[in-house]
Amino acid sequence: MENAATLSTLRRAGRFFRKNRPISEDCTHCQTFQQGELLEVSIPSIRCAHDAKGECIMCNYGIGTSISNTTSFLAEVEQLLADATFKTLLFSTNGSVLDDRNIPWSTLQALLLCAVHSKAETIIIETHIDSITDEKLNWLANALSGQKLVIEVGLESTDSFVQTNCFLKPINIADLLQIIHQAKLRQIEVQCNVLLGAPFLSTAQQLRDVEQTIRWCLLQGVSVVVFPVNIKPFTTLWYLHHRGGYPQLSAWALVWLLNRFTMQELQKIDIAWFGNRMDGYRECTIPQPILPTGCPLCNQRLQDFFNAYMLYTQGEQRLALLTQLLKHADVLGCLCWEKLQSAVKQSDVFVEHDTVYQQQLCLINALKADFPYYF
Repeated sequence: MENAATLSTLRRAGRFFRKNRPISEDCTHCQTFQQGELLEVSIPSIRCAHDAKGECIMCNYGIGTSISNTTSFLAEVEQLLADATFKTLLFSTNGSVLDDRNIPWSTLQALLLCAVHSKAETIIIETHIDSITDEKLNWLANALSGQKLVIEVGLESTDSFVQTNCFLKPINIADLLQIIHQAKLRQIEVQCNVLLGAPFLSTAQQLRDVEQTIRWCLLQGVSVVVFPVNIKPFTTLWYLHHRGGYPQLSAWALVWLLNRFTMQELQKIDIAWFGNRMDGYRECTIPQPILPTGCPLCNQRLQDFFNAYMLYTQGEQRLALLTQLLKHADVLGCLCWEKLQSAVKQSDVFVEHDTVYQQQLCLINALKADFPYYF
């Protein structure tokens, strides 16, 4: 099978596994998540346009409904912002905040003006690069000139082969560089989301890919958020995991990655979805995501470290936390850290294209065997 046909089949699998996905819990109101001084407000919307195409093998941003009453919704958000204590305000949605298909531009403008009058010192907008235009950048720069403004985009990897064949999420690097340039001209910062745990790669290859991507981001003057893979229901990755083709990510992989960077670099590297969040569905029978984890002996220590890492924003503090964790890694009573280091050493760090193609075909053969009426 040609690679183009393989990718087409994998996108079809993405649509197949998502077609019976229920509507997200309480999709008519904004959902919030808070960690320290960061408040995330998730705005209800229809599904992501890329999700609908079957792209992004790992993603399940959920599916909701559009805002039915803009006036009451804005009043709800205004009250929420007045009651909450925060310094950084992050806006997210089921797709892209700047995509008019997810949130009408006029509604978003009104929402952001509410944020301008809130206690937010920093406002972050999470969106896909294809939803960013010069016109919107101009409006954002003018309307939010009193706050630090950050646009958070999903990059995942700078390796085009990994983007296309492992994540099914091609990102044009030239387009991203132009967005970074245009944002800087308007004093808008860009933050790139990077995914740790690419399917079809070994542990060493996953870590090398993420490290190289982070270093590229830092070289461009943009900060980073590392997302260790959560294996979510209604995704092809969920099926691949239960078929034995994708192991649960060790939380120690994130520790190993952070340990590759200096104090100054750590200050620009945040982490998210490291085991501290769950998805919400009305049906209690729907399984929760499979999170990156350690064993019963070390997992709580790791979660304590990750949470503390995000509470401390200075590089010196983060490095001290990391140093302290690794200093006591051998007395936690388990071999998880040792096993992770061994896995890194045992495999080639360079991505082997033929091996990825072979694993893709194994996945497709499994799909044909399990769902012959569809594939």
